[in-house]
Amino acid sequence: MKACVIDASLVLRSILEKDQQWFQTLEQLLNDQENKKIELWVPHLFFDEVTNGIRFSSQHDEDANAVLDFVLQLPVHIFTLEPQHRHRILELSFQSGTTVYDATYHFIAIVLEGCFFTADKKYYQKAKQLGFLELV
Repeated sequence: MKACVIDASLVLRSILEKDQQWFQTLEQLLNDQENKKIELWVPHLFFDEVTNGIRFSSQHDEDANAVLDFVLQLPVHIFTLEPQHRHRILELSFQSGTTVYDATYHFIAIVLEGCFFTADKKYYQKAKQLGFLELV
């Protein structure tokens, strides 16, 4: 089964910006997981990033909590990083000139020999040479 790593940018843009393309991609990934074609993976920091994005995109607590409830129910596997993984993530971050946070998602895709789906164009441009990456 193919491993697919999704980042906070894809989920936030799908839900908060209501962009049809991003939403369709997320919906397809969720359907594929439900049909056991793929497995969706995220690092622990995914939930912190999404929660922060919701906080600064919502004007009301009720709206923010409803969106957060949806995200918390996403059927994703959480990849647990081991201490030795941090060195490789740092290396990837330096190679691509990006944040350690973004490199963490990418690292997971590489380790699982899957694909990292992102809506972050800047990250994609900097890291596409590493492979295992798809811009949505």
